[in-house]
Amino acid sequence: MLRFIKISVLFAIFAVFIGKSADAQYRTVNNKAFKKGEKLTYVIYFDSFITGKIKAAYATFEILPQTETIGSRTCFHVVASGATFKKWDWAIYVQDRFDSYIDEQSMMPWLFLRRAKEGNYEANQDIIFNHSSGVAQYKNNKNGNSVNYTIPAYTQDMISAGYYARTMDLSGLTPGINYTIPYVFEDSLFSTTLVYTGLKKVKIGIGKYRCMAFKPKVLVGTVFGEAYPLTIYVTDDDNRIPIYAKSSILIGTVKFELVEYENLRNPINSKY
Repeated sequence: MLRFIKISVLFAIFAVFIGKSADAQYRTVNNKAFKKGEKLTYVIYFDSFITGKIKAAYATFEILPQTETIGSRTCFHVVASGATFKKWDWAIYVQDRFDSYIDEQSMMPWLFLRRAKEGNYEANQDIIFNHSSGVAQYKNNKNGNSVNYTIPAYTQDMISAGYYARTMDLSGLTPGINYTIPYVFEDSLFSTTLVYTGLKKVKIGIGKYRCMAFKPKVLVGTVFGEAYPLTIYVTDDDNRIPIYAKSSILIGTVKFELVEYENLRNPINSKY
């Protein structure tokens, strides 16, 4: 009940901020990749010279069965959550949840919520999008700070960016072609460039798949030592599910592997 009250208050604040922007005219994206009720579950492995390979955490990405209405817009409500397995909580405790409310028609977000606990760090943040005005409002609920900043058309958040990428027109795809997606994180605007590297055959625990391989550009800093350390393998079918990813980081290697899927929109024709 308390969470419902908090979300209701947030929606009220959101309505004031966006004004009439929800009534504006926006693009129509042809989404053939996913539907309400889809749920993807991943296991995350960490490998380093010191630790060896360990099964460190799990993550789920779920499109809730019910839609949400924000302003006059119908939205997918995506919940992405992840946590370390209890046996590794002593090393780094992680309990994260991200909520993204994604416009069904335009595949752009209206609201992004981040609730994270990572070791001694905690985040309680909201990002509200006013797309007609080209403004995002970042709210840090822990200290009460709020920042408005300018964003380009159809800017994504870190969760909606992945779902939008699954809907993109990839006709005529050839190795080396790239796509740029603007996104926000906290009080800043960024962009990532996805570089297509070709078709690959990938074997994971639940089967063998024909995949499209992409390398997204990341922020170089405390985690990544280079701009393109990550490769994501996406099923070469209408679902375009990310089934496997591998990334080098400053202290080792991280791997993400799909272990379960539910309520897909299309048959998995890439499995062989």
